[in-house]
Parts: sequence; structure tokens; C-alpha cells
Amino acid sequence: MTSNHARRSELERIETSRLTLTAHTLDDFARFLYAPGRFAQRFGLANAPGPLERDVRTGLTRRYDAARGLDDGKGVWENLWSVVTREGRSFVGAFCFKGFPEGKDAEIAYYVEEAFRNLGFMTETLRALVDWARKRDDVAAITAETLLTNLASQRVLVKAGFRLFHGAPFVDDDSCGWRVELGRAPY
Repeated sequence: MTSNHARRSELERIETSRLTLTAHTLDDFARFLYAPGRFAQRFGLANAPGPLERDVRTGLTRRYDAARGLDDGKGVWENLWSVVTREGRSFVGAFCFKGFPEGKDAEIAYYVEEAFRNLGFMTETLRALVDWARKRDDVAAITAETLLTNLASQRVLVKAGFRLFHGAPFVDDDSCGWRVELGRAPY
């Protein structure tokens, strides 16, 4: 059961039929990175986040470092969001926006715990996130970047309504950019 203190520390919450997506405070972002057992205990999770792959840890640490010291009410754009099953409170994965939307484009990065891959959780997450973003005035599109070799992530993005997008900031030879416009339903 989530404590009242933990609920007060949430910045935003989105629910789907199977999942709860929660934007966390910077303090809880730190717990996630440096004390995952305490993060799990604080939010009544059945499992703690597992060890992060090196590139995921590097990206999340950069995001955390960039968000430190910000107190401008834009926390949903700066901090960690967790993805948790509603039934059983299992930690599935997490995502972050890469800062406040630049030119109304909000870039995301995400990962899924290995035990929860290929079950449709991240597709469901991204669809809910797109629906949530459609109700906001400060974002017009959501973008993502994948390695050319990460076909599983590309399939998730396509199922969630994203389309291949060429152009800045996605100009690396090893990656490709994805985009969903929020003006219409993508799926």
C-alpha cells in the first residue's frame, strides 16, 4: 500500500487498465538510482528496480544531474516516471522526458525490466502518455530516439503511434528518430 507521504511526493499520476504511471520528485529519482530497495519500499512495490544496463544508468544519471536544483514547477518534464502494475504493484520500468519541451516537442527515453518485456506494457505506457500529453498546452509532439539495431523498441513506438522522423536532433548514423503529433489520435 502506498503511504500518504509517498502520494504527496508524486507530481502526476496516470492510470490505465493494467498500469499506474507516476511522476516522482527529485528525491525519489535519487532513491531510484542509488537505493532502489528503499524506492520500492517507499512505494509499496512487490519488486525493486533491477540493476540498470550501463547505457540506461548513464542516461538516467545525466537526466537526474540536469534536474537537480530545478524548482520551477516543471517536474513532470524533469524527473523520473515509474511504470507499475496495478495488480500486484510490480515495478515494470521507467521513463523520463529529456527536459521541458523545446519548441513544444518533448523527447522521451524509457526502459523495461527484462522480466516484463514483450508483454505490451511499454506500448500501453506510451499510448497513455500520448493521451495525457494531448490535454496539455505546453507540448505539441512527443519524440524518441532508438538505436538502428533496437528493433524491439522501434516496434513499441510504431504500436504506440510514433512514426519515423528524420531531422534534428536525430542525425546520428547509429540511431533514428521517432515522433507522434498530438493533434490527432495515433492508433
